[in-house]
Amino acid sequence: MHTLLDLARFNHVPYFLITICFTFTIMPEALSTPLLQVQNLSRQFGRDTVVQQVSFTLNTGEILGLLGHNGAGKSTTLNMITGTLAATTGNIQIAGYDLHKKPAHAKRHIGYLPATAPLYESMTVTEYLTFCAKLHKIPNNQIKHHRQQAIELCNLNAITQKRLGLLSTGFKQRVGIAQALIHQPDVIILDEPTNGLDPEQMSDMRSLIKGLSKNHSILFSSHLLTEVSAICDRVLILNQGKQVVNQTLSSLQDSLETVTLLVEFESSPKLDQLLNINGVQSAKQVSETQWHCCVRHHKTTAQNIIAQSHQQHWGLYHISDA
Repeated sequence: MHTLLDLARFNHVPYFLITICFTFTIMPEALSTPLLQVQNLSRQFGRDTVVQQVSFTLNTGEILGLLGHNGAGKSTTLNMITGTLAATTGNIQIAGYDLHKKPAHAKRHIGYLPATAPLYESMTVTEYLTFCAKLHKIPNNQIKHHRQQAIELCNLNAITQKRLGLLSTGFKQRVGIAQALIHQPDVIILDEPTNGLDPEQMSDMRSLIKGLSKNHSILFSSHLLTEVSAICDRVLILNQGKQVVNQTLSSLQDSLETVTLLVEFESSPKLDQLLNINGVQSAKQVSETQWHCCVRHHKTTAQNIIAQSHQQHWGLYHISDA
């Protein structure tokens, strides 16, 4: 069994690998749902608050997208969740373990690919994944099995003997994901995994992430809404370090989608009365009793119109998509 001191002969071991590599034994008490629970997470650098009161959960088999522009606090949030950066305040539970109180137990259940893949370019793919397996203290007689499983999941069979420095950006990212899952964690955390990839590589990466969700829960960050909408079950949006959205993708799309409703009344309301209804963005009168209402939150807004019509005695005759 290798220790971290034994592995010190490998120069410049990435800090995040050291922080998440502990005894490999799975603890039964940790197997709980949700797999990841973040409560009121904040981080300050001096007087600057870069992440403020972020809370969310990640359930078994779920893909959660952390969306925000560059500088929104995504990487800082992921660094706190993986234990490579201490939170100023807040609580993080991973597979039932408190990251602050039981870091070794908690970190055993996560795999992490940071924004820059931690690759040693002089190593071959096989050498590198063997090295990562030893860092995670996988028993010597199990290393080959874990390595081969990661290679197959990430479709690396054709390049196992190639040096990392000779690989394309897409393959380097795949190797980065392979090292994140070699110890078979419950949660895989990916920081901008499609960054720098061409369209074909991005499509391949989406397919890979979706495939991994069959056996892992996945949290990944992106600044592209198209990436999140193509992969995720749920989205968490950060803006200037603050959580502004935490919704399923379908509910988010509904809230962003604008629909025009045809609404007919017995006693037609005034324009300002319609605009005061929650969800109505604009309205245009098309006849003495009919209006075209441009709305968001389609179903909810339609219910709001019905309720307001009843309250104001407008006599609603008809409501449907225009």
